[in-house]
Amino acid sequence: MPIPDLSNFVETKTEQSTRDKSWRIVRISWTVIRGLLYIALVLLAVTKFDSTFETVIVCIAILIFQAVEHSFTGLARISIEEGLIHRSYFIGLYDKHGDAEVPEAREQLGDLGKYYKKQDVYYWINSVVRYVAYLIVLVRLIWELVLS
Repeated sequence: MPIPDLSNFVETKTEQSTRDKSWRIVRISWTVIRGLLYIALVLLAVTKFDSTFETVIVCIAILIFQAVEHSFTGLARISIEEGLIHRSYFIGLYDKHGDAEVPEAREQLGDLGKYYKKQDVYYWINSVVRYVAYLIVLVRLIWELVLS
């Protein structure tokens, strides 16, 4: 049984150029800008209302949204990492049976792992944004419920 080809999903070393690097900078910048807009929207939402009830409801809705978003992100990351682990197990099985395509498959898996690790920047930017928004909402809830 031949090992499936992953070359369509992984950019090879020869395809990387300055254009790809500049697009990566643009994507990272867009992620940061989108995060700042999200924080501004959260700040606007939690400071807009005058009554304690409205503020608490908005804060709880934001916390629920963040919990759902974080769980989907965590599930996606876990499934990708499990896929990479299972792929390496299958390559090990193919290697035990003496398949000739194992070195090529290991190289593709290594490239796929590197591509996945390059995407960690976006995950950590979004995690920091979520954490800051969580702190804003938590401080506003404490302010409304305890100190007000």
